[in-house]
Amino acid sequence: VVYRVVSLALDGAGEMKRGAIVAALMAGMNVPFLVFTGMEHTLHVLLTALVVLGMVMESRDGRMPAWLPAVAMAGVMVRYEGLALAAAAAIYLAARGHRGRAAVTAVAAVLPVAVFTLFLHARGLPLLPASILSKGGSLAAHPGPEGVARLAWANFGTVAGRTLWVALLLLAMAALAPRARADRLLAAAVAARLGV
Repeated sequence: VVYRVVSLALDGAGEMKRGAIVAALMAGMNVPFLVFTGMEHTLHVLLTALVVLGMVMESRDGRMPAWLPAVAMAGVMVRYEGLALAAAAAIYLAARGHRGRAAVTAVAAVLPVAVFTLFLHARGLPLLPASILSKGGSLAAHPGPEGVARLAWANFGTVAGRTLWVALLLLAMAALAPRARADRLLAAAVAARLGV
């Protein structure tokens, strides 16, 4: 899936160049070892790559793949973090003129979260799972913009955080560069997802 994304994004690039970029991406994002560390689920990684593939495919020919809302919904069902990418995809699709399909994508992504939240509430549990609540501990101590700024600064202090900020900066620059509108919107959507 990553190879297909790179091939579409770099149409005209040679086979060796595309292969080298895919290998660098896979190693740089530590994809092969994420499942062993328990940090990511391989199904979540696959669904994330498929949502990005759907957006790249749309940016090339203007047609949204019919499977994109289902994949976005499945990504949210696997991990709540999929909601950020689904939101970025829905905003991207709306900006590209697919407003009805963007709404379907947004509803498909929010529906599992809403249903699970109601299930938790009916059982007398907190509205969010413990895994999400434990990650928000630093924000609970400092709610609002100050907490977000503190968390962003703390993340900048790590190698992974600095890498994320560099990627965010590069995508923001691509979103502002004189390129095709679809490419700028796609870069902005992915940058927005990284920012969340």
